[in-house]
Amino acid sequence: MIYNAEANGLDVLGGDVGFAYLNGIIREEVYVIMGPEYGPELEGLVGIVVKAFYGLKTSCARWSEHLADTLRSL
Repeated sequence: MIYNAEANGLDVLGGDVGFAYLNGIIREEVYVIMGPEYGPELEGLVGIVVKAFYGLKTSCARWSEHLADTLRSL
């Protein structure tokens, strides 16, 4: 959509941010057990999540805060 607007000399007033929730930093302590996709040396260990992800109930709030902070800084 943005490329079509640019090609036609139009201004874009809105857009979509791909993987938006992945840009938020979470404040909660979230622990996960590493699966086999992390390799045999890490499988079964406990990891700490520091970035938001889809499915985390507070991801939307963290993304909103991140976006608001970014826009304020601009």
